Amino acid sequence: MNGLLSVCGCECSMCDYFKNKECDGCNQIQGKVWWIGYVNATSCPIYDCVKNTKKIDHCGLCSELPCKLWNDLKDPNLTDEQHNQSIVERVERLKN
Repeated sequence: MNGLLSVCGCECSMCDYFKNKECDGCNQIQGKVWWIGYVNATSCPIYDCVKNTKKIDHCGLCSELPCKLWNDLKDPNLTDEQHNQSIVERVERLKN
């Protein structure tokens, strides 16, 4: 898997925080993304599930893809339609 592809299929190179050098990418920072405080976590719940609970490389290796975490962790700036499209795109990236 590409080092700039997070465990959930997001492309770090497309993220403004990565582009502005405010973040080194989800894999480098081990899921400790800027927004975790908003969900009362110490790391991204998806990253934690993949790396610490299931001990796999990425969500594409999980039989539950996409799971409840994916649906629950919706960016509030996205419409439901945009969120669902994001899930489709990320699943496709992980499966390729």
